[in-house]
Amino acid sequence: MNNQMELSFSAAAQNEAFARMVISAFLVQVNPKLSVVSEIQTAVSEAVTNSIVHAYSGDEGKVVMRARLDDTYVYIEIEDYGKGIGDIRQAMQPFFTTQPEQEQHPAELEPQAPAAADPALVEQLRAGFAWQYPAAALAGVPAKVSVTSIVHKAEQTTLERPGFLSKDGLTAAEMGTALHAFLEHADFAALAEAKAAGTLDEAIGAERDRQAAAQLTAPEIAAKLDAVRIRRFVQSEAFAKICAAQQVLRELAFITALPAAEVLAAQGSPAPDAAPEAQVLVQGIADLVLVYPDHLELLDYKTDRRKTAADFVRAYKPQLDLYALAVGKRFAPKPVTYKGIYSLELGRLIEV
Repeated sequence: MNNQMELSFSAAAQNEAFARMVISAFLVQVNPKLSVVSEIQTAVSEAVTNSIVHAYSGDEGKVVMRARLDDTYVYIEIEDYGKGIGDIRQAMQPFFTTQPEQEQHPAELEPQAPAAADPALVEQLRAGFAWQYPAAALAGVPAKVSVTSIVHKAEQTTLERPGFLSKDGLTAAEMGTALHAFLEHADFAALAEAKAAGTLDEAIGAERDRQAAAQLTAPEIAAKLDAVRIRRFVQSEAFAKICAAQQVLRELAFITALPAAEVLAAQGSPAPDAAPEAQVLVQGIADLVLVYPDHLELLDYKTDRRKTAADFVRAYKPQLDLYALAVGKRFAPKPVTYKGIYSLELGRLIEV
């Protein structure tokens, strides 16, 4: 873009603001940043003020501002016809002015004694800077979290066996996920009938085929599901609880406000002394909620390879505690009286 303009105005102090406004309007066409416009305005203001004050010293005169744009630069020129400066080299010295009587060199300024401090103000400032946020411990807790992320933050990661070392072509994590998915969709009533009839092995195979046909499980994974572990589950105390329940709620999603102290405890952090009423939105999915006439029970499947029941309790108690709080709040006044983990690795129900 190529453009130019020329403006002539009287050497009057009030025209300095006018020059700033004009140069800003001229620059609008190239859509500059505000910071750039501000810097150019300052430069124009200084140049115009110098012409008005030093070239004419209050006498009548004319100032000319020229501006030109090309594809890369903006050129600005401020011209006056005043008395000028006789010695340019002298003008380049620090603090030079054509009106020394109106300005003072910094070295000539009289030192000022520091003002006495206001004791009341000093005390107020000290108290302000010494203030500490009473619920600082809550700063590390987001306004909304998932139960899984809370528990995983508190425990160490367990490395799984590489896939190429797995006998059946699936890693331990993949097999665990497949078993969990199978139980999520399993027809418990059909498995219970088969157990009573002594045809459990056939029923497990039929259920596996049903899920593959319904695309609930990939056929190549369904074919490799561990039927022994599934049989142990159907014969376990956990399955007996499922069969005895009035209602079985699977994959129950929830989002509810829980005390921040409980969330911090699940992360392994101490509860704050301040802000005991603080709440955090917690989101999660409970594997099984068993509804009985006068109470609730929670069951959670775990497929990871921990060696003892104590290991499972240590790793997952915070998760089940948060589940119990959330589910109990949702179904109040019906209480949660039991929390259990069924370990597919150990083949047993573990009370938490």
